[in-house]
Amino acid sequence: MESLLGWVLSFIHIFLIIVSFLFFYRYPSKKIKVTLSLFFLISFTLYSIPVEFSKIVYNNPWTSFDHYFISLNILAILGFILGNYSIKNRNLDFNFRIITGNSNLIILLSLFIFALFLERQLYYLDYNLLNIFKAYLIESDKFENEKSTLDVILLSITSATALFYYLIIRNFNNKKLFFLSLMPILIIAFFLLVRGGRNPFVIFTLPLIISEFINRKISLKYILIAILILFPLTHFIAVVRGYGFEKILEYSTFNANYNPVDSEFGAPYRVLKIYYEGVINYPLQYGKTYIFDPIINLFPREIFPSRPLTIATRFSIDYFMNSKEMFGLGFSPILEIILNFTILGILPFFCLIRYILLRLDNMVLETKFKYFGYLLLFPIIINYQRIDFAVCVKLYLIELFWIAGLVYISRLKFKI
Repeated sequence: MESLLGWVLSFIHIFLIIVSFLFFYRYPSKKIKVTLSLFFLISFTLYSIPVEFSKIVYNNPWTSFDHYFISLNILAILGFILGNYSIKNRNLDFNFRIITGNSNLIILLSLFIFALFLERQLYYLDYNLLNIFKAYLIESDKFENEKSTLDVILLSITSATALFYYLIIRNFNNKKLFFLSLMPILIIAFFLLVRGGRNPFVIFTLPLIISEFINRKISLKYILIAILILFPLTHFIAVVRGYGFEKILEYSTFNANYNPVDSEFGAPYRVLKIYYEGVINYPLQYGKTYIFDPIINLFPREIFPSRPLTIATRFSIDYFMNSKEMFGLGFSPILEIILNFTILGILPFFCLIRYILLRLDNMVLETKFKYFGYLLLFPIIINYQRIDFAVCVKLYLIELFWIAGLVYISRLKFKI
């Protein structure tokens, strides 16, 4: 009976996801426009289907929690669908402009920021490049003990700088000069990939990739191919992160990390299971994690030592009871909604998310600040599936602040 109910719920879940994607499908052109709404749906889908995948590939037995998890995702996707009718989608085809102007100062500043970022990463490797092939967890004690707000700020600044820098150099007429100038970005991206830094890799590279596709309509088949590539790539990075580059050829290790329930895309599944089993119980937050926490979290702990922890960090600490085995569990937007407004808040909140994303997608990006701000939201949208709202706000505001400074000092212009 549990199996039958599970497959019925899975059918409803997958059907609603397909319906959601159809809102982005343009017939007869068979093209899909790259928007924040589309990326939110793609990332939500990847983080919401680990149950179905584990049943089909690994033949895991159905449980009552599996039914609960899928039911919550059904409510969420229903809210997202209803949100499509909250505002008329104008489907604007923006004529994005090319950046021109005196950019030498920005290029020099960018190279300086890239050097700082790489120096920080080398510090965690004890300035030995050969350590890059070792497991991330080997250096975890040093990383966790000495990681500070500086690392968060530096990652955000480097990501925003890389986007600004890339949009300048891609207009170089000399291809050799372009590829030479691109090398710092490629080195950092490769470094993050080999180190297994999934989140930093996405934050750093995604805005650059989106900048190439933001004004294009992409065939649906390419969207599906991208998802099929991203799914195993994420678990490949998981193996590198946990065991080191030398272990990737061991199929048993890779296979164990391939099950999304136990890996990156299973973070919402795992934290919701902890909540479902009653291991951790919090009083209702009544919106506190969406209003109060983002403001308080902006203050560095070095200045505000007693700063309250965000809900995701508290959840991990309370679960592990400060044991030596503690690590970040990840989080879930659905769980954050439940902790604030109970299950009743899921459908209207996802309807609100869709409304906000539609407003952003329909915004005319006529200024440099809006243009950069829109592109930098893409990795934040993905991160929202695995961290709490307060941290997302912090990351984004740091990037916006830095971009505002770059726009001001660069005197760059958009040319039609």
